[in-house]
Amino acid sequence: MYLVSALLVSFVIALFLAAALRLSMGSLKMNDENGQRALYAAESGLRYIQARLASDHSWEGNEGLAVTTSDLVVYEDRGNIVGILRTPAGDFAQFRARFNYQDDSQGNADGRSDPALYSIDHPYVSVKNILGGSPRFVPRADGPGWSVTPASPTPYEVPAGAACVIVEGRYGPGLGSLSSSNLNPTVNGQVSTRIVEAYLETTAPPGADAAAMSAGDMKFGVESGQAVALNAKDSGQVSRLRSRADIEVDGGASPNLVSSNGETYTQDGTVQADASSDIQVFMEDPSKGFYSLEWGEVKKATSSDSTLAAGTYVVWDDGSLHYYDMSYSQYVTFIEANPGNGGTPVSSSDLPAGMTLDTSNPNKPKLTISQNILVDGSSASTDELTIIPRKGAQENPPDAPDDSDLDAAVTSVANSLPSGVSDGGFNKTEWSMPLVGPAPSPDKVQVSTGSLDFELHVHSDGRVHLENAYMGSGILTPSQFQATLTDPSIPLTKQAEILTLLAAVGGSGSGSMRELEVGANPANLRADDVEILFDPPEGESAILSSEGSVRLGAKLTGRGGSITSAGDIRIVGDGDTSLSASVKDGLTLYAKGNVVMSGLKEVPVGSNNWEYKDVNLKGVVYAWGDIDIKLGHDDPSVSKHGDFFLQGSIVAYGGDPAGAPGAGGNGSISVDANSVEFKYDPVYLTQLALSPPTRALKQTLYTTH
Repeated sequence: MYLVSALLVSFVIALFLAAALRLSMGSLKMNDENGQRALYAAESGLRYIQARLASDHSWEGNEGLAVTTSDLVVYEDRGNIVGILRTPAGDFAQFRARFNYQDDSQGNADGRSDPALYSIDHPYVSVKNILGGSPRFVPRADGPGWSVTPASPTPYEVPAGAACVIVEGRYGPGLGSLSSSNLNPTVNGQVSTRIVEAYLETTAPPGADAAAMSAGDMKFGVESGQAVALNAKDSGQVSRLRSRADIEVDGGASPNLVSSNGETYTQDGTVQADASSDIQVFMEDPSKGFYSLEWGEVKKATSSDSTLAAGTYVVWDDGSLHYYDMSYSQYVTFIEANPGNGGTPVSSSDLPAGMTLDTSNPNKPKLTISQNILVDGSSASTDELTIIPRKGAQENPPDAPDDSDLDAAVTSVANSLPSGVSDGGFNKTEWSMPLVGPAPSPDKVQVSTGSLDFELHVHSDGRVHLENAYMGSGILTPSQFQATLTDPSIPLTKQAEILTLLAAVGGSGSGSMRELEVGANPANLRADDVEILFDPPEGESAILSSEGSVRLGAKLTGRGGSITSAGDIRIVGDGDTSLSASVKDGLTLYAKGNVVMSGLKEVPVGSNNWEYKDVNLKGVVYAWGDIDIKLGHDDPSVSKHGDFFLQGSIVAYGGDPAGAPGAGGNGSISVDANSVEFKYDPVYLTQLALSPPTRALKQTLYTTH
């Protein structure tokens, strides 16, 4: 009887288990179908938002019915989006997304009114940053009424140039009352919910299809064992070098031009480099489009923004700031003759809104730019902007002047030769010009190269004389003077001494910067000690614009910043520079003249031993003239070269972009560094035009939960 009873009980339990299993299987199947329909609804909402953003990058949800059909109804309510769509069963599933913080009672940080009809009771807030200048935090709404508060968590950021879109999909009998007139009813029963989250990024625009483009030669010098690397942000994307002239890589490893998916274009279809086999070499087609960005199309600071008087701003060793209403060249001549002159002290209250100077650590002063700043030359004697430490900034090792610098200095002196040029005898010439500042050191240079002999030195009469110049016969003419002093056979050390003496008589070079002689006055700060930080508010950008040249003797850091100049841009002493452009504006640097960057630093100070620091840029570097990146120089005094990295694109147009590339006779790109890497990233090119065209959005992240 015990055995029979046990069998009966086991049989009954088995029947209950079988029934329960059948019921649970049916429930699981129903829940799975409901979950799938909720997921499909969320996916549909994501694609709806993607299409809306692609058609208008500034869209964040309007107000009113956006779509009304028998199978799809979507209502947009001040940044909240609620939609229903018909399922195969004939009923409706729902999707909901929110850009609205629903925070009017918390201070209205998002700047928009709370929804009029459709507040959403989930914490997932979407954030649009397609036109943003820097990353933005993605908050989770955990406040009253599902609001975002200042204390709400922000688990991650959405990068500039992208949107983080989070859509909730719902389906089930608890939403059985969904209809075109009841898009967001109270839940009354079981509902399956799925969340879809994606990043949507801007895609490539036409025009700049290369990591580097130049109308003139493109030359790279790299150190032993190093290379020029061509990469792209997306693994399947081609990274190109395009030159209307030649491409050359000197030094480095074998190969010294490497890429897994690279191309080069030159005037004759060859490249003067040891290129890896993965790089394809083509002939540049002169009729092919060259990225043209005219001055009028560039986003700049305007008179409605904060303004800063043009001139020279000097940071002293105590962190104080001093202003001189002078161009850089005028200031150099003036301060070396008057090293104790303090100019006009600038207090924090004198700086425009959006610009602050932090001197809490006088050894590391920091100038922060947090919004657009226009350099105003209307009330100054110059339209240039210079920011340097009191000691100045050394662009080149002292014994290694630029060829272009010496040429320009000689030209400026030759064009102003005094009338008192005298013939000191047969085949002898004497020329003299008065000093405009203190006598330089050394004050004499002798050159003798066999066919070339002359002396250039300071006489006791306070004038610089050129003597015993052998030119065949007669008085030295300006053109002969120019040819003599720039003869390529003159050693570099002699060239540096010639340049120093020419500067002492007012000879202005190409504009290179140097450390200054300021006497016994304290001048311990170097350019690498001074930081210029671009730090706009979250999602915004900051543009520094000038109608004249911009010279910065400091390191640049930050993100969301750009510099535009109707002259040259010269950034010297930019040790370990790391500057990311705003995707909203695209540009890192734009100059109607030349762009020059040098990362030189004396280590230790006073040793005449030099090293170069790294430079990392994200954005577009664009010049009407030439682009020269100086992070290396072959000289015994230089112990270390810096690395150069650019994510975006670099363009030397070689003239006014309204005309043909190279029409101005220039447009070269020169990079000397330890190693060079270009990472082509078209996202920075999307917003360069004032009215960028609408473009599709690419999904770069996708997850469900």
